[in-house]
Amino acid sequence: MIIISKFLIYILIFYLNIMLFFVFAADDKQDLIHLGIKMFPAMVGGDLDLHLKRNAAGNVLLLVVFANHSVAADEIVKRLQGMTSFILTYPVEVRHARLNQLDDFIDQSLGGVFLSEPLADADRALLRQFGMRKSILIFSPFARDVQEGITAGLFIATQVKPALNRLALQESGLRMNPLFLKAAKIYP
Repeated sequence: MIIISKFLIYILIFYLNIMLFFVFAADDKQDLIHLGIKMFPAMVGGDLDLHLKRNAAGNVLLLVVFANHSVAADEIVKRLQGMTSFILTYPVEVRHARLNQLDDFIDQSLGGVFLSEPLADADRALLRQFGMRKSILIFSPFARDVQEGITAGLFIATQVKPALNRLALQESGLRMNPLFLKAAKIYP
């Protein structure tokens, strides 16, 4: 399992360095979403307890959450389905849900959540609370969301790195692979 996780980390870093060409143009929300779609499965794979978060069919369910724009969420679902059929050795299932439907997923096993659009502060707090209750990775490709309490996202400087919120990880009980933590930008 650790060998596979190391492999995922190296692949993630490789992809991120290749994407540097695109990063300098990544001030557009759509570019950030595309970078996030590529990083999200590797970050979910860094969850040391992912094997416990499979559904009854043995799949890792990834949820794309939106507040207002279901078309954007549908597109992200299609892109994730097209590029990710397995995380580690587990088959992946991808669905989308409106933010106000999260309670429908309280009793379901989830591998992680991808945020498809920027949220207002109150909505971001609601999503953060959901992630803590479920002990799952909440990923946002949007600026400042990790600093504001979302578990994971992008850190763009001279290279693209995963970004993690230490407090959100601790409060949700989410355990990440140490190699992943070493590669990430950690916010307090």
